[in-house]
Amino acid sequence: MNIQSLRIAYIVEDGLSNISEDIIETLVQTTKELKKHVANVECVEIGNPQDAYHLLWEAFYLGGDQGQGTKKILSMLGVTKPSTLMQEFLHEAEKSILSVTQFRNLFREIDLYRIKLLESLQNYDVLISPVASTVAKKHGTALQECKDMTHCMIHSLTGWPVTVLRCGTSKDGLPIGLQIAAKPWQDHVSLALTTIIESITGGWQPPNI
Repeated sequence: MNIQSLRIAYIVEDGLSNISEDIIETLVQTTKELKKHVANVECVEIGNPQDAYHLLWEAFYLGGDQGQGTKKILSMLGVTKPSTLMQEFLHEAEKSILSVTQFRNLFREIDLYRIKLLESLQNYDVLISPVASTVAKKHGTALQECKDMTHCMIHSLTGWPVTVLRCGTSKDGLPIGLQIAAKPWQDHVSLALTTIIESITGGWQPPNI
């Protein structure tokens, strides 16, 4: 495909978390270098990216059934002693009660969210963003700090094809990934652009240990 004709949008903030300076620097530097290879690169706003957290968390994660669905899956798998993190999740899920009407309305909101995102990016072929607002979390902290994953939740909600690529390294030596999302059914666009970005950033590198 013709990479030089691609129109690239990128977002920085997600409206919920405090994105680290290392990640912002990696995103800005990568998109700056990318301008040499494509038709256009612009920083954009996509409405309310934080809505993805609300919709995905309430509809898909918590489920609105007081955790009964998750407990049934655990039982089917023979899990009798869930991990501390799973127990913490179940505690939150048990508070979630949604009526059929509320659940139906959530899925309506999800459809509207997908439509609005397509509309806001109608002049672009690819959306680049951080994977999360921080580098890798310490084990066991993901649930308390899951709002830092809102960038990732956007595409978990839309179902757009996404390729994640290491594009930098934090001051602490941890890898920094960016996600390259194409429009629906355009997986080849994401993969092709990722190849170019990998040549710019150096791609995967062994840790310095």
